[in-house]
Amino acid sequence: MDISAGALGNANGRDRPCALKKPRSDGVVLVCDDNLMNQEVIGLYLKRMGIRSVAAHDGKACVEMVQERINNGEPPFDLIFMDMLMPIMDGSEATERISALCTGVPIVAMTANAKESDLAGYRKLGISECLGKPFTTQELLGILQKYFE
Repeated sequence: MDISAGALGNANGRDRPCALKKPRSDGVVLVCDDNLMNQEVIGLYLKRMGIRSVAAHDGKACVEMVQERINNGEPPFDLIFMDMLMPIMDGSEATERISALCTGVPIVAMTANAKESDLAGYRKLGISECLGKPFTTQELLGILQKYFE
């Protein structure tokens, strides 16, 4: 389900919105989910498409990984799959913090809460897409094909 946000950064009070960038096929995807099975399933499909991935087990680790790439002068991740319900730091707070960094990374929310009211809130945080849980392989591949041509 597409909940396209116009530009990242609108929710963080910046005057100039951050540009949403298109991922590169040679880039790296960050999978942020406390469920190891979800990490493995997404990682497997990314690998089949020739896309590298790394995983974070909670929102805090995800934000730290994004910040580390910035600090090291590395290119930002090309896509982030973000579980919205995790321990330590949930996906909403992690997304808000990542959006404030203005990296332009598209973020795909993974959630069982895909009601229209939830989607509006995700959009304000900087979420580009929503992948409902549980998701089918076709839904996951649809997201990947949209971002990685």
